Amino acid sequence: ALTLRENLQLAAPLATNTQMVQALEQAGLGGWLGDEATRRLDEKLGESGARLSGGQAQRLALARALLARRPLLLLDEPTSALDVQAEDEVLATLRGLDRSITTITVTHRLGLLADYDRVIVMDGGRIIQSGDRQALLREDGYLKRAMEHFQARARGLRAAQSGTEQ
Repeated sequence: ALTLRENLQLAAPLATNTQMVQALEQAGLGGWLGDEATRRLDEKLGESGARLSGGQAQRLALARALLARRPLLLLDEPTSALDVQAEDEVLATLRGLDRSITTITVTHRLGLLADYDRVIVMDGGRIIQSGDRQALLREDGYLKRAMEHFQARARGLRAAQSGTEQ
């Protein structure tokens, strides 16, 4: 079983304690680390990260990616195991990345699209739409219909919640 430090060193073997803790905090794990962050770097994560929740494991993977400082960041469903607050923290981290880093995100979550300039919509392994997000939302097509459906569902949920809160 790897320690937290060894896990992070997979991405950046020469990273300092400060760099590791900073990457973990950027990825939203600061609260989990607590006041003794440097000491916790030597904690064992358990077999295959068994001591981590799904959301913690996802944020640790993001911390590794941030620590590696690559020009391309490929994320596959980066917020799928996160609660709303943790998702907001991770999205804030992604928004704060250096503009020289190209981020490609594979997701089914339409709410994540607001942060992306270019969208590629695939169906059955084929590209069915591609282009500027705003332009795709204006033209008739899959993305516009899916977003309208998503927004209608969100309005319905808000209405149902406000009706039960009265």
